[in-house]
Parts: sequence; C-alpha cells; structure tokens
Amino acid sequence: MDDFYISGSVGYASPSSVDFNGIQMPEAGTPGQAGAPAIVDATFDDAIALEAAVGGNLTDALSLGPLRGRVELGVSYVEADVSGGAFNDGNQIFSGDQSVLSFLLNSYTEYRPEDDARVVPYVGGGIGFAQVESDIVYFPDNGVATSPTFGVFADDTVLTTHMTGGLTIRANDAFDVFAEARYATAYGVDGERRFVAGGEDRVNASVDSDVSVFSLQTGLRYKF
Repeated sequence: MDDFYISGSVGYASPSSVDFNGIQMPEAGTPGQAGAPAIVDATFDDAIALEAAVGGNLTDALSLGPLRGRVELGVSYVEADVSGGAFNDGNQIFSGDQSVLSFLLNSYTEYRPEDDARVVPYVGGGIGFAQVESDIVYFPDNGVATSPTFGVFADDTVLTTHMTGGLTIRANDAFDVFAEARYATAYGVDGERRFVAGGEDRVNASVDSDVSVFSLQTGLRYKF
C-alpha cells in the first residue's frame, strides 16, 4: 500500500426500528405466561454518527484501469434515544437508549479515470464486530403506571457489516473532503426482557434482534 491517510467524519444517523423476539419463560414471581411470545418493537430518534479511520491506497499493480482500491481500519459510534415502541402490539410508553460501537475492516473501490482527478466516486463495504448496548424500558399506557415495569437489556458483541457509497473531492495533495451514505447491520444481538417494577430485576424472556443504522456523513481525509 501507499498514500497512507487518517480520516474523521460526522453526520446524521437514522437507526432502524428493532424487533426483539423471544418466548416468555418467566422466573418464579415474575409476571408473564410461559410459552407466550415476547415481541418488543422499539423505534429511535435520529442521532449523530461518528467515525475515524486509518488506511492506505493499494499500489498501481493492484489497480484495474481507472478502478483504484483502498483499505482501512475504522471505528464508528452511534447512540440514539428511544422514541416509542410496543410490546406484543400493545399500547405502552417507551424510553431508554441504544448504542452501537463498531470496529471495522473496510475496502473501497474508487473510479479515477485520471491520476489527478479531483472528483472521485467510490463504493465499498466492511466487516467487523460491534458492541451493542440496549437499555429499553416501558410501562403500560393505562393512566396508572408511571415508571418502567419491563425492559429489554442487551450488552452483546456481534458480527457487523456495512455497504457504503460516497464521493471524494481532492482538495490538495494533503487533504480530501468526502461525503458518503452507509447502511450498517449488527447481526443477532442477544438480550433479555426483564421485569423491573418496584425495584425488581427478574428475567421474563431471552430475546434477540438485528440492529441496523443508515447514516449520511461528511468528513476530512489527511494523506501522509
């Protein structure tokens, strides 16, 4: 590799709703019906996406005409507040948050018809692992309950991938400005639905869900 660089970006993130699914197996003294479904859907507010990376361009010998490759190691972070949800299609009041911290090996292909092209589109993707933490709580919207009765809690490290497309503007020999769209998914996040009313903390069900985030980011790449 040559033309090493570091980069940083910030932008808009829109987390997809999550659908934590499981079967209720309540501990003794915990509300619930053994064998009944436990489906917790949650939606999220828009959030801020952050990313940093270090990488380099592949040598000319590994290029194919105007198609040039680069690889990088990246870390990204998104944390979003819960905006709503439902348990088993019911009527509940939701709150909480969810965060995704990802460590990625990324590969991109740029289209550069000329070595000194100033505007360079690119596509690519990445694979790695994500640390997903979910703290989603809710209570019935019945005018009686005023504090969480149940919640879904997860703290899991899972496989993650992303697909990305973007555009680089080569400002000068040292700096690039770029903008990109990304869709990332963390697969099979395991968690628990727990009964938390009145200071209790008992398991009702094991649940799992994929966690996806769409983001639009802009950033700066410094070449050295």
